Amino acid sequence: MFENLFHLANDSLASRRMATTTIAFTEGHAAGLAGVAYAGDQVLTCGADCAVRVHGEAAASWDLDESVNCIAVGPDGARFAAGLSDGQVLVRGFPGGEFLSNVTKNTLRVLDLSFSPSGSQMYVVEQLSLSSAP
Repeated sequence: MFENLFHLANDSLASRRMATTTIAFTEGHAAGLAGVAYAGDQVLTCGADCAVRVHGEAAASWDLDESVNCIAVGPDGARFAAGLSDGQVLVRGFPGGEFLSNVTKNTLRVLDLSFSPSGSQMYVVEQLSLSSAP
């Protein structure tokens, strides 16, 4: 019943209370929700079902080749990056979803990523392989 709801929290400095807004998903992730990112008044989600979905006024969906572990929206709101289970980081335009680049091919799955405040750099966290640790 609750898998298609998403609660957004907004910290109001004036009241020091968290206000929440509930957004109904236009379409959920069959294999589970893995990541979420804000894009103005819209929310992007990703999941193990190899999909990126946009929830809000301009709903959209893109299917990728691998499970999507994390997602980040650039500071200008004109692009998003998706971290995949095969180590790829794909960058697509937003809101259209057009392919812009494959930033990097890591050797291990991407766990998290973030754009720098200027949008000129991207920080990527990949899974640490225990077998290669000293």
